[in-house]
Amino acid sequence: MYHNQKHLPGFLIKGILILSALFLLSNCQKDDSVSADSSLYSSEDAAEAIASGISTESSGVTDQMSDLSDLASQNGIQNLGGGYAGYSFAKGSGEGSAYETEKINSVDSSYNESTGTWTITISFERINPARSFTGSFYRVYTVQYSKNGVFQKYYKTAEISADKIEFDIIEGSGTIQSLRLDHSLKSLAGSWEANIGENSMTVAGYYNRAAADTFKTRNAVRTLDYTLSLEFAGMVIPTGQGDDLPDYLAGAAMSGNISADLTITKGEQTEEKSIDKNFTVAFLAKIFKVTVDGDQYSADTESGELSE
Repeated sequence: MYHNQKHLPGFLIKGILILSALFLLSNCQKDDSVSADSSLYSSEDAAEAIASGISTESSGVTDQMSDLSDLASQNGIQNLGGGYAGYSFAKGSGEGSAYETEKINSVDSSYNESTGTWTITISFERINPARSFTGSFYRVYTVQYSKNGVFQKYYKTAEISADKIEFDIIEGSGTIQSLRLDHSLKSLAGSWEANIGENSMTVAGYYNRAAADTFKTRNAVRTLDYTLSLEFAGMVIPTGQGDDLPDYLAGAAMSGNISADLTITKGEQTEEKSIDKNFTVAFLAKIFKVTVDGDQYSADTESGELSE
């Protein structure tokens, strides 16, 4: 009996030390660590990359829709001849524009008489010093106009306006540097059918892009190496209004999937995780709502920046 009483305090001390160590370890893991917090960021990280793939500034899907809108006009193709870019792709450089400079480096267009198809290759830059934004982009499109199923060379030929445009994105690349985003586009593809009405067209098709985006916010650096796919039908966009496209997208919707490898670096800690999420996009005038994992985020259609 005396022997057990003599050693009991030792066991109590060991137990207290073990419990104290576990308590301290738990608190250390909760103290500003990426591992503890990273799950809070996943849906927003996905929304950031989705918004980058949609916005016009980053030459996302709405930028290509802006090009399609401009192609549905009297001068949509003609102004591309002879190395002159014209207004169709020289968007954003006028008064009130978001960009102080948009420079068309080159435009090349050729027409295949047997298939009724234009091939358009364009490279251009965007600069906004106020936001420390610079971007360099390259795109290859094919465009086919038709009326009642018969090819025609231009949107309007002999006063006959096309009632359909087949618009395919063959390839693309590009880079962006800004205070918020470093972006490198790896691949781009899409195929759209636009049925043209009086002043608008109804567009259906798919859009795929692969990119690496690094976002520098929330006192952390988050990099997503991802593929983004979009599908849509019944999207109504105006004809000949590429510059003002975000004003006309209210009521349009898309759905898609993002698959990404995410790396979060905060201080000396790094967390890696995989993302594979479905999402929906609903457009309002000049903004769109991204819903992913049940969470909804608002983004500016032009810049792609999420609202606070």
